[in-house]
Amino acid sequence: MPEASDSRVIPGPRGICRLTPRASEILERLGSAPGTCPGNYAAELQQSVELHHEIAASGGEAAALERLAEVNLALGDVDEANRLLRQALPLARWSAIALHVLQRIFGTMIAAAPDPASARAVVDRAEATLGTDDVCPFCDVTLAVPAAIACANSGDLPAARRHLATAERSAKLWEGSAWVGATAEARAHVAAATGDLDEARHQISSAVERFTSAGQPLDADRCRLQAAAW
Repeated sequence: MPEASDSRVIPGPRGICRLTPRASEILERLGSAPGTCPGNYAAELQQSVELHHEIAASGGEAAALERLAEVNLALGDVDEANRLLRQALPLARWSAIALHVLQRIFGTMIAAAPDPASARAVVDRAEATLGTDDVCPFCDVTLAVPAAIACANSGDLPAARRHLATAERSAKLWEGSAWVGATAEARAHVAAATGDLDEARHQISSAVERFTSAGQPLDADRCRLQAAAW
């Protein structure tokens, strides 16, 4: 836990918000105005959670919880992200939009896993949970990309290639979006797992370009760091 002297304190919509150095960096990369707290995003999502709960719209509540988990994950609060995802999962499972929300929730659970083995276990859990009707060609990519990366990072190449193929089919429906960059990132991890570092660097560079053009600097930065490691 950073010392108080290492953090920046600014006003937020629900009182004072204390930002760690990493959170401050993330906020600046997102292009937020000075004096803006990431709690602004969290507060709106929390309101969405509450409003959906009030009208018993479990699918909307689950979707808002998942997005709130993504905010917490971006700011480094993995425990809170996982708590929100666990809360979202049963709501999504029995909602009318399960086939759209479940995949995204499991995808974010993979991203929030503490290590490659745990991420791989979430992939197994997702496959055991999702039924044959829980398929959406547009939403498949939200699970297939992190699943491909998790399987590649754990050394399960057959599963990694299978999930990558699913991601590529789905990403074709999102041409011009950041999901094309995410699929390139998954290709990079699969290539690295096979030992083809030249292809891995090529694909991760493509991912950086796609994420940058889509206005997603944090994803682009993550890929740059990965490229440096290869």
